[in-house]
Amino acid sequence: MARRTPSRPRPAPRPGNSSWWDGSRELKGGVELVRALPSARAGLGRELELVVAGDGPERPRMEAEAAALRVPVRFAGWVDRAGREELMRRADLLAVPSVWPEPFGMVGVEAGGVGLPAVAFAVGGIPDWCEPGVSGELAPGDPPAPEGLAAAIVRALADAGHHARLREGAWRMARRFNAAAHVDALCALLEAR
Repeated sequence: MARRTPSRPRPAPRPGNSSWWDGSRELKGGVELVRALPSARAGLGRELELVVAGDGPERPRMEAEAAALRVPVRFAGWVDRAGREELMRRADLLAVPSVWPEPFGMVGVEAGGVGLPAVAFAVGGIPDWCEPGVSGELAPGDPPAPEGLAAAIVRALADAGHHARLREGAWRMARRFNAAAHVDALCALLEAR
């Protein structure tokens, strides 16, 4: 788990220079994310760089799609905990484009701990931690489409003030999802039985 930022995150000087995405496995939505970036770039009127942490069988498809669409992408490969934290601290957004009903997933809480808001498809447990307009932006998940994800990216990055509020909202969200809060909720549930 990333070391949480103890104080509120400061606004990024110019949000939208990079996105960060963890993994390149099937059903993680990497190709959909790559396909979303040209529309997001057009909507923002500036370049976006995608940094991919992780590796897997979808990487060749992502690389081919990125080359065809001229999307700047850097594949960082597998990174250790410290490297993942450094990527999160330098990114403007965490992209979680899973196209399957993913369970809760700690990556959003981890990113929020350093003030990194997320964009994601509204599938599975993701809406439990990614609250639209508060800790990130959601795209429709039924069906998950690149156009919806592009619109979510634009909403998150178009206005620097909104992006700063998302950063603080992500940070606050992560503070709610800590071990002590989890144990307290679990104990309350068990006592109710």
